[in-house]
Amino acid sequence: MNKEIKIFEVGPRDGLQNEYKSLDLEVKLYFIKLLIEAGCKDIEAGAFVREDLVPQMADSDKLIPLAILNSPEYVRFHALVPNTYALQKAKECGVSNIGLLTSVCNTFCKRNLNTDFQTSIERVKKITKEAPEGTFKRLYISMAFHSSWSGRIDDEIFLEKSQYLSELDVDEFVLSDTNGQATPEDVIEKINSLKSLIPIEKIACHFHDTFDMALKNIEQAWKDGITTFDSSCGGLGGCPFTPGATGNVATDKVVQFFKDQNCETGIDLDKLKEASSFINASLQMANSH
Repeated sequence: MNKEIKIFEVGPRDGLQNEYKSLDLEVKLYFIKLLIEAGCKDIEAGAFVREDLVPQMADSDKLIPLAILNSPEYVRFHALVPNTYALQKAKECGVSNIGLLTSVCNTFCKRNLNTDFQTSIERVKKITKEAPEGTFKRLYISMAFHSSWSGRIDDEIFLEKSQYLSELDVDEFVLSDTNGQATPEDVIEKINSLKSLIPIEKIACHFHDTFDMALKNIEQAWKDGITTFDSSCGGLGGCPFTPGATGNVATDKVVQFFKDQNCETGIDLDKLKEASSFINASLQMANSH
């Protein structure tokens, strides 16, 4: 099994978007600074989305340019781009790494993207076509394992929809356990389906820890050949459009797990814990006012 693991830090975006209170710009920038000092190189810093629906991301157009300006060149900042308007905002902010959205669950597509699966695919195609050359395009396949409304995603339906996914001009496909209901058996089945159409090197995994299964699922995905994993410093996060979706798996836990497996993540656990303590204290202070 591969000993080099890529940790994709989603704390500043997916971690903070579900918090009750929005943090000040300076707090978010310092959080990002601590993550970089800990060794994080891929950071999802914000999202160009409707402020009335996700107010915590309202300052992304200010945050990301400042983060880029004040960070080493080797750090790659990513932003969520759900439509072509958001793509234009991303280009104006100097973002060259974008996150795209779809879901094999039509109900989630409707709630999160206000559309169905097929239309979400057409939207992704339009964004990728208009994205500047050299843009790194990452597609989140939300609720890839279980739906909060219809239960387990059927393997045949998943494989059928994966055919459409495989035709997209995307650099990385992220199997996302949005509500944290996946099991290692689900992980095996969905990875096998997707890698029959897409090279394993282009597949990543994004697990939530709703039922304390995230590390077991990560271990299984790693055994199946996955080497890129999303996580959130301090275990922050959730999805505002999904009932019962609690925090992402904590980056601290993921780094410790791979350290125990003698794998290299490039992340300093002690410094990561400093970042975790800082952001949790900041949120506690914000929520107390």
